[in-house]
Amino acid sequence: SLCGKKWVPEIILATVEPPARLPIRGSGVLVEARVCRIRPKATGERDALKVSEALPFLEYELLRQLMLKLKVLGRNSAFGLKSEVDVDSQLIVATVTATACYCEAMPPPRLLEITRTIAIQDEEDQYLMRIQAQLSAISVTSRHRLAIAARREALRKRGDEIRRRGETAALRQLAKLESKRRKEKQREGRKLKSSRRTSGEKIEPSSSESGSELTTSSSSSSSSSTSSATSSSSGESEKETAEAKIPPVPTAAAASSGTTAVSPSIIKTIPSITTNEAADTDYDSILFGGGR
Repeated sequence: SLCGKKWVPEIILATVEPPARLPIRGSGVLVEARVCRIRPKATGERDALKVSEALPFLEYELLRQLMLKLKVLGRNSAFGLKSEVDVDSQLIVATVTATACYCEAMPPPRLLEITRTIAIQDEEDQYLMRIQAQLSAISVTSRHRLAIAARREALRKRGDEIRRRGETAALRQLAKLESKRRKEKQREGRKLKSSRRTSGEKIEPSSSESGSELTTSSSSSSSSSTSSATSSSSGESEKETAEAKIPPVPTAAAASSGTTAVSPSIIKTIPSITTNEAADTDYDSILFGGGR
């Protein structure tokens, strides 16, 4: 029963409610003590004096009875203490009520010991023995309940600690997974950036090559178009020269006058002459229907 600095009391009686941070085992129990005394017969100032003299004894009896009831209940503290004294014409009644609690920071209450030195002689003694046995049974039951409450409280605290540790471990695992995902995302982003950078370096020469290919193809197409235009123009010029070489068809008037003329129907029957066929075509056979 030492706190490390000063002595700790065995029992606390307080008029306030139990503090929120005070460790209490089990639940509170209502405890009540009552003492009745006969009012002395007196008048005037003597009556007031007699009542004042009786009050300290009433308070002492109340305190003694309250302490015994706390021992029977197995409690070591009482909070919310309220006392009341009623003075009647014949009786003086004192009552005290409180909430009995078991404070873990204080030493456990002493066991209730009831001893009898007088032998049992009549029914009244037997009745008193039965009451003593009942009080002892109540005391044992109260301590047993407090022990069960202590085990439950220990299990609850252990469960809370395990749950807290589990939640902490789960939070740590979640934090690890989150950091791992973040690192994977950063790694993927770096890989993507590097791949984009390398692909961009490869695309630049390919684009220039494609541009050169396009330039080459365009130049080749332009040259082919130029050559086709040249060939067509050369074909037309050769055709004109071939047509210019075609001799005119002589007519009677032309024969008499010495000039030649070509019939339009004969000109229509002249096929188109290409560059390769211009040298091999027999124009006399086409125009005159025979050889030279």
